[in-house]
Amino acid sequence: MKPHLPPMLSFTARRFTAAVPALALFALLAAVAAEATGHGWAEALGAMVEALPLTVALTVPALAMGTGIGALLGLSAGLRPRSLAGWAGMLLGGIGPAVPAFLLAAVFAALMTDRSFTLVLAWTALAVAPAAQAARVARQALDGALDGNMIDGGAIFAARGRGLSNKAVLWHHAVPLGLAPVAGGLRSPVITVVAGAVAVEGLFALPGAGRLFLETMRAGDAGTAVAALAGLCGLTVLLNAAGAVLHGWFDPRFRTA
Repeated sequence: MKPHLPPMLSFTARRFTAAVPALALFALLAAVAAEATGHGWAEALGAMVEALPLTVALTVPALAMGTGIGALLGLSAGLRPRSLAGWAGMLLGGIGPAVPAFLLAAVFAALMTDRSFTLVLAWTALAVAPAAQAARVARQALDGALDGNMIDGGAIFAARGRGLSNKAVLWHHAVPLGLAPVAGGLRSPVITVVAGAVAVEGLFALPGAGRLFLETMRAGDAGTAVAALAGLCGLTVLLNAAGAVLHGWFDPRFRTA
């Protein structure tokens, strides 16, 4: 009898395994481009591997921080009476999409007088977009859950009918329903953050894969530029896989999708 992995672990393995062919394709395209342009594939891929960790250090904390803060503020905005945090969530969800990462980064770079704050400012610039989406989605999802308008919104009324307190209903039923769409909608913020990292690295002179892509494109080094682009695309695929795993954690139904 074959041993069975726990459902969540099995789902996680499936999601990341599904990303392997795309990662292999990106590496193959980078190697072919490097050889076709007269650059050694090992040299091009080596430059990308050396630069990519900084891009990871920019994108992952910014995505996590922005999504987490935005989701908390969005959930606060869905509660009544609305608190100060709730009004902040409403404001963030409304104006956040109008403030792109490259614009914030340009302002921060122009005003920066102390380079010790470079990473903090870079994270802040990249975190605004995912925070805005998370705030908007979490508020709408919690509103739907509490009003019974979502697919599982009836479970809220059933829980109340069983005599559960409002606090228990909120934390055990409504909040997971409010957070699941945030995790499920991470694909757009992931693309936004990775693309924004290219501009942020260029503006702050950070030696990541985004800056490597920009500089090698300007220098006409197409082989290394394609390798850097492949690294950025691979990072996007992995972050999307992580977002799918998070979605499955909040919503068990998604594990069978």
